[in-house]
Amino acid sequence: MNQTTEEIYLKFNTLADQWAVHCQSVMFSSNINDYLSHPAYAQLVALGKPAIPFIMQRYQADNLHWEFILDDITGFNWIKDRQSFSPKLLKAQWFKWWSEQSNYR
Repeated sequence: MNQTTEEIYLKFNTLADQWAVHCQSVMFSSNINDYLSHPAYAQLVALGKPAIPFIMQRYQADNLHWEFILDDITGFNWIKDRQSFSPKLLKAQWFKWWSEQSNYR
């Protein structure tokens, strides 16, 4: 059964809010795996490509590590070292990529 865009959006927002609360709880950790080990992270990735427009919208508004979810969904693997990366540069790279996409809109 295919999910409608509205169903994906509602599920995305619920999971994103859960993940945001988790990220707040580990915000002083320097280990990225502490942020990515929450079940909501895996469920956000499992939403797949239909969730990308919602991710990009949320990515503009907050400082969660959406670059990892985008990397996992797209398979681009732009993050070579998960313990040493520039969130600012990756965010810019993702928004450049997003501006070039027409098949998601």
